[in-house]
Amino acid sequence: MGALTVLALTRPDVAFSVISDERALIDCPPAARLIDRVRALWGVELADTLLEVSHRAGPLEVTGLVQRPAQARPAGRKGYVFVRGRPIRDPFILRAAEAGYRSTIAPGDRPSLLPSRQTSIRSLVARAAPASLPQSRLPFERHVYSVTAAVTLVR
Repeated sequence: MGALTVLALTRPDVAFSVISDERALIDCPPAARLIDRVRALWGVELADTLLEVSHRAGPLEVTGLVQRPAQARPAGRKGYVFVRGRPIRDPFILRAAEAGYRSTIAPGDRPSLLPSRQTSIRSLVARAAPASLPQSRLPFERHVYSVTAAVTLVR
């Protein structure tokens, strides 16, 4: 079911239905916005705790949905990361997004996060000579971390 949920989040413009034993497990009509898809998947209660955010720094833009700090809980968190519309598993990005919450949530609370990165990676890599590419990776990771953390501060 997790894979279908990720696909539904990736393409809110496409309807998704999953029926098992004559019971609808997923029933999402096409949606114009990600928040509408979240509402269809997990209900209005979770969707109402999320804020739409956007932050750009250089060639990196992070947009998505972040949970209000007061609604973060130790369990039940939703954490999905997308890069250029593709789902990825990246605990580094989720930790970066959580870094923006450090002073606003209780220890152990985990906010729901759905960040999406748009980047011109080609322009970042093109600035480094091939021999210096291994060294240029650390500054790029720091940039990704700082921009992703900043998007949760902009709430």
